[in-house]
Amino acid sequence: MIPRHKRPRWLSTLIGFGAALVLVSLVVAWLAARGPAGVVSKTTPANIPVTASSPVTPTVLASGGPSTAQVIVTKSAPGLTTYHLVGWDGKLLRTFDSRAVAGAIGQLGQSPDGSRFVAAGVGPLPQRAVVTVDGARLGILDPHDQFRWADDSRHLCVVHNPNPAAGVQSSIAITDGGKEPRELGDLGTGSGDSLHDVAVCSVTRDLVVILDEDFVEVGGDLRTVTSSIREFSLSTFHLLRKVDLSSTPATVIESADGRYFAEESLRPPFFNTIIRAADGATVASVNDRIVLGFTGDDTELVVGLQTASTATDLVEVRKVSGGSVVASLPGHMTVLQFRPASADVFLAVTTLPLGRDPLANAALEIVHGDGTTSSVQVG
Repeated sequence: MIPRHKRPRWLSTLIGFGAALVLVSLVVAWLAARGPAGVVSKTTPANIPVTASSPVTPTVLASGGPSTAQVIVTKSAPGLTTYHLVGWDGKLLRTFDSRAVAGAIGQLGQSPDGSRFVAAGVGPLPQRAVVTVDGARLGILDPHDQFRWADDSRHLCVVHNPNPAAGVQSSIAITDGGKEPRELGDLGTGSGDSLHDVAVCSVTRDLVVILDEDFVEVGGDLRTVTSSIREFSLSTFHLLRKVDLSSTPATVIESADGRYFAEESLRPPFFNTIIRAADGATVASVNDRIVLGFTGDDTELVVGLQTASTATDLVEVRKVSGGSVVASLPGHMTVLQFRPASADVFLAVTTLPLGRDPLANAALEIVHGDGTTSSVQVG
């Protein structure tokens, strides 16, 4: 799922109707204007209280899915969704439509390897369907739950009542492709202005990471800020670590494996601190850019310069260590997907005004870890 503080208004509308045109791991909001940027490597520990408890022996769940990863590029028309499977070399592998996947429509998030995705279900109940690219309907998700695909591309972590009302309990579970979920445990009761966001779901590392967030008003806009980060064992729900950010609340972006996170200041000039989760050490800093995400191997960052116009916006891929620019694309990023265990990134970027369709007038590019690019062409 997509962190709420990073969602543009057009995306929230699409999710509400269950008919997203293209949805992938991370889509960011169009934020305030930012100035020149630089990345400075650091090795000093971050001033963040960290508490840890004794580790447990993980019970690793069975993994599944093909080893060849792909990107699902989705286009929707009234009553019909077309899915384009694109390889990480930029070549179109095949195309199918919603009639081949049990009538599911749209795409609300693909698995890391692109073998499965969550779509809006068709029928009297507004359920979400978990389907494969080969047309099998595996199960369903409650449309009120927040979900995140696990790194095995088979399981999903789901949060029940992610925005709980005052006194209402929020909890987390794991499901195998939308089948009957296994409850993991409670996340706490709500205050009406709180949010529990599952940011990492890792079968490989036996890890689930929860961002505890609150709604605040910043510059007239309602945003969510992270007050704490909690790491649990996925198999036992044993609390492994808690990072307390309550004294300096910020927005947080986690790497897919939970090894690093970016902590962003709430007001301009924007400043990001890249932190290693294991010991709270600061490993890099990003000035006047927003961090959009970490590559699948944690070696590179996708960052954005947001200005008053998409025509002057900029998207960059940078090395975490040293901050050198690997690739630079003019425009505003509307779609972002990371290749598992790789520095490859799929991007949709536009220099034109944003609309409801994130692919409208957008250039589709795959940026490889060495900075070379592969253009993607779909019908």
